[in-house]
Amino acid sequence: GKCYCDPEGGTLKNAAARHELHVSESDERAEQLKDSEAFFVWASQRSGLTTPKLTLRQKKGRGIYRRFFYWVPSKGTGAVNRARSPEYEAKGTSQLHEFVDIGVEGKISTRRAACHHCDRCWADERQCCAN
Repeated sequence: GKCYCDPEGGTLKNAAARHELHVSESDERAEQLKDSEAFFVWASQRSGLTTPKLTLRQKKGRGIYRRFFYWVPSKGTGAVNRARSPEYEAKGTSQLHEFVDIGVEGKISTRRAACHHCDRCWADERQCCAN
């Protein structure tokens, strides 16, 4: 599913693509982003994306105030351990595509297909959805 961070990823990818399009031997600041570490250094130090162009006041208190970048190596100290087995299994969840917190601790509402289109879903009345 989509989350609030998805547009941020797109912003970074587009900025990196534009940066690499303008790489030339005559430009000492430009460099091809050959690996994830080079991308991290560029994003955090040279991209200009850590602080958005518009101020928070100009954006009327909405949107991104500041971006923070963190380096997570693929191996060694600080890497994510991907070899762990999950503690819990939820058989059959691969068929479910919508999960909603219903305000009851330990319970969620699920559906086989997400709607998000009808008036009832937009009004947060999922139980009345015709889809």
